[in-house]
Amino acid sequence: MGSPAVDSEFRIHIPAPPGGVRTDFSTWPVSVITPPANVMSDADYRAYLDWSRRYIVCVGRPYAMVLDTRNVAPVPATQRKILADHMASTREYSARYCAGVAMIYDSIVMRGVMTAIFWLVSPAYPTAVFASLDQGKDWCQTQLEVFTGGLTRRVG
Repeated sequence: MGSPAVDSEFRIHIPAPPGGVRTDFSTWPVSVITPPANVMSDADYRAYLDWSRRYIVCVGRPYAMVLDTRNVAPVPATQRKILADHMASTREYSARYCAGVAMIYDSIVMRGVMTAIFWLVSPAYPTAVFASLDQGKDWCQTQLEVFTGGLTRRVG
């Protein structure tokens, strides 16, 4: 996986994430991550998490993420374990730089399940579950403003 390229106008170009994951950086430092509708292979899932570690989690700048899981297949147990290991390995960076992660679910049942899980297992950053993308983005922007003491400007 290559390093991000910088063009003559000092814009950073980040390679597309692997595994069919879509990432929207247009409102950075709030990014929107949309996994593919189909279940990714474990190898693709690991490759995506490695990409995420390199280009989002460990860049040394405050950020927040919206994880848009509408229309996404349930994550298999093997990938839940892979994710748990990833979260453990990036916990220090996440605690230092992640202002929050908003998860978007269509299903009220899934919103309730995820809220309950986060009562039991607390990530190193604030989390919230929403029904709409706009709610998640707004929450993330507010989290960033609180996290940085108002030093983060809104983009987009």
